[in-house]
Amino acid sequence: MKKVFFSVLLCLAIILFVFFVNFSPVLAGETNKQADQCGHSPLYQLKYTADAKQYDYVNAKAPKGGTLRVSRVGTFDSLNFLRYPGTTIGSRHQIPLHMSTYLFDSFLVKSADEPASYYCLAATKLDVSADLSTVRFSLNPKARWHDGRAMTVDDVLFTFETLKKQGVPYYRQVLRTISARKGRDGEVIYQNTRLHDRNFVHIVGTLPIHPKHFWASEGKLTKKSMILPLGSGPYRITSAQAGKFAHLKRVKTYWARDHFTRQGRFNFDQIEIDYFRDNRSSLEAFKLGHYDIRLEREAVAWANEYEGEKFSTGRYQKLDLPASNAGDLFFLAFNQRRPLFKNRQVRKALALLYDFSSANKVLFHNLYQPVASVYGDSALAAKGLATREEAEFLKPFMKDLPEGILKTAGPQWQMTAQSWREKMRLAARLLDEAGVVVKNQRRINPETGKPLVLTVSYLEASHQRILLHFQRTLKQVGIDLELPKLEPMAARRKAMDHDFDMIVLKWSPQLYAGQTEFLLWGSRLADMKGTYAFAGVKDPALDQAIAVMRRATDQKTLQLGAKLFDRIFRWQSYAIPLWRRQKNWVAMRQGIQRPEKDPHVEFSIIDRLWAAPAQQSHYQK
Repeated sequence: MKKVFFSVLLCLAIILFVFFVNFSPVLAGETNKQADQCGHSPLYQLKYTADAKQYDYVNAKAPKGGTLRVSRVGTFDSLNFLRYPGTTIGSRHQIPLHMSTYLFDSFLVKSADEPASYYCLAATKLDVSADLSTVRFSLNPKARWHDGRAMTVDDVLFTFETLKKQGVPYYRQVLRTISARKGRDGEVIYQNTRLHDRNFVHIVGTLPIHPKHFWASEGKLTKKSMILPLGSGPYRITSAQAGKFAHLKRVKTYWARDHFTRQGRFNFDQIEIDYFRDNRSSLEAFKLGHYDIRLEREAVAWANEYEGEKFSTGRYQKLDLPASNAGDLFFLAFNQRRPLFKNRQVRKALALLYDFSSANKVLFHNLYQPVASVYGDSALAAKGLATREEAEFLKPFMKDLPEGILKTAGPQWQMTAQSWREKMRLAARLLDEAGVVVKNQRRINPETGKPLVLTVSYLEASHQRILLHFQRTLKQVGIDLELPKLEPMAARRKAMDHDFDMIVLKWSPQLYAGQTEFLLWGSRLADMKGTYAFAGVKDPALDQAIAVMRRATDQKTLQLGAKLFDRIFRWQSYAIPLWRRQKNWVAMRQGIQRPEKDPHVEFSIIDRLWAAPAQQSHYQK
């Protein structure tokens, strides 16, 4: 599932006369601290300056050459990245390979060793208004398409309008309050009707720019197409077959090959992407040597499958790399569009019935960690008694919040009961109090009067093991859990239509918090199909906590909002925490090398790898 996110912040307003008459991005007589800089960060000081030679975490001397083979699970049916519906080359299951980064350049690109810093690429500079409502980009005159034509302002405006109208749901959502127009020579001006949107600049700045002249035919633009796209990035697609493979070739005449953000990156001459129907066949193909690097996401497979002569002799290596921030969190989220789950007692009872310790030992070789906080051990996590600021914030909402929310950071999701038997008794009592009583050895749904049957949506076959484990537990208290087996595309459609009782949800909270929280748990998107607000939560207190994060102009305020969110989310039991994964498990063939200082912030490291010179012939076709 594509991973998609945005957020908002609140500062000062600009003078309308100055804006409309002079098109000034800042207040009259005021110099914006981000103006004319080489990049932008709404909360942090930029690490790199305009005269930087490279990122600190890359090997600028990495040799170019060789072929890297990677895998994907699933399918694709289009190379038209401007259109939705249509499934383009994605990154599910394996090492992330974000095609926009490889094929299409943007005004800004993100560094991997900073929480939220973006640097100019297809722009030479940017000016940002003090209220973050307006940003002016100066188009880099060196930017070129692979056919040699110069990138133009018209290309930028065409891309913006097309993505806003027919792009994937993420773009349609985040761009709906934004407009774009031409500025002075070579300038593009974006304006947001929402003031103080902390993510506005990087949302528009990282839009992958597409060539208007290539998509001149209207029919060509509005249809799924396997026509090889024209790009401007470090690679181009040379061949592809829907659902089977896509081959990329490094563009040796790439216009930005000497740009500091590109040094030591995009080192392989060719990247071959092969598609597999399921994760099992993909794993077996890796063990047989059909591709070169694999990110393993399943604890059982990591414990049992990566063994044998290839690993003992060093032909393949296993790496346990630290995950970013709090790691990957896995939840079983309640769909609160269902009346049953509007009852906190029901949610709490079902959370009590999940036994992490047993599941981790029996199913996962003790390779996972419990979820104690949304934000792990970071400064964003709520701890102990509520602070004075937290208590003051929560005061207007206390009548709708659980007792004890000010006394501790949250009831331990892995439960405070002394024994499993005690947890079962407590859960049964909570269900009885909520009207989910037992009749003929079955719990009854109080809304329908029929036996309670819950359906779960899940996109990964590997999740069946934990769900079957939970299914057996629920059976003991008279609840049936149904696990429909669907094709990946059908399962995704049901998820996006919010047609389920519960859903397995992966969430990777960031230290630059607010964007994901709004998308997943904000009320504004709860009634919109096709959004990532799977749980349909409508909680005014949670909304306000999210708003604090989105408005934050300093780290202290950001931490306050995050702690409030963490505290409310945990006490309201909006999801059952399944496990936390704090490691990236990577296996790769001998001869692939990586930088020593790689920060692993997002583990999008394909662009930073290279083939050792002595091994490059092995990686040639």
